[in-house]
Amino acid sequence: MLSVQLPEGGFPAHFVDQQHPPVVFNTGQIIFGLLAAYIETRAQRFLDAALRAGGWLVHVQDADGAWRRFDFQGHVHTYNTRTAWALAELALEIREESLMAAALRHLDWALAQSEANGWFHHWAFIPTHDPVLHTIAYTAQGLLEAGSRLDRVNYVEAAERTSRRVLAKVDAEGFIPGTFNSDWHPTARYSCLTGNAQMGIVWLRLFTITGDTAFREGALRANRFLKSLQDCTGNNLHTRGAVKGSHPLWGRYLFGTYPNWAAKFFMDALLMEEAIMTGQPPVIRCW
Repeated sequence: MLSVQLPEGGFPAHFVDQQHPPVVFNTGQIIFGLLAAYIETRAQRFLDAALRAGGWLVHVQDADGAWRRFDFQGHVHTYNTRTAWALAELALEIREESLMAAALRHLDWALAQSEANGWFHHWAFIPTHDPVLHTIAYTAQGLLEAGSRLDRVNYVEAAERTSRRVLAKVDAEGFIPGTFNSDWHPTARYSCLTGNAQMGIVWLRLFTITGDTAFREGALRANRFLKSLQDCTGNNLHTRGAVKGSHPLWGRYLFGTYPNWAAKFFMDALLMEEAIMTGQPPVIRCW
């Protein structure tokens, strides 16, 4: 990971054996890994890389807190709340005010993009498309976790509003439509499985915060749905144990693929379920 960090501090997207510019969201997610490695090993090289990445994010951030440059497809995204959460975690670890200020600027900007019904502007990959559940969940999780860590009730409440709207769309089998419009009407016949797992994580966290068992039951249904789709016995080693991008496989989110982050979020959801159902504190925070 350290070998692909760019001189300015950011990290590229796509294939690391090719030249690509740095990307805001990817850089933020890698900070989580670098920070976790530093906390586990206390190896300075991991913290140094995280600080360089955080410094680059601060440098390319606009004054209002948005990141309009160096993100996916050149668009601004409210799902960078998860990038801001990473900056906040790094700032808390080293007590760096500039990183925390940047995190709060983005979170406040994102909050200003929200509607009373839990909808956020700019949370789709591309402005003309409906958002997939994947980016909806990213937005909610960034606000929820940053709000919990920083004692910002308004962030947590915004995440809860969104999460309740999605919760109302889970069917008895755990299926959640893959995309929605701004009135929360489903606009897809497929399910975004990465988003299913992510929402399960968010709902389990909200259950621990609010005590509302509806969140726990929604997460358990979503997890059961994912379990039913994971191939744990097939002969194809390329897909055994993996999670599809979409179900059915022809869905628009990563058509025909098995993304590694789908399996990652599914593991997080299962670990959180196990912790909650067996009463093991603390609840896993899912970096």
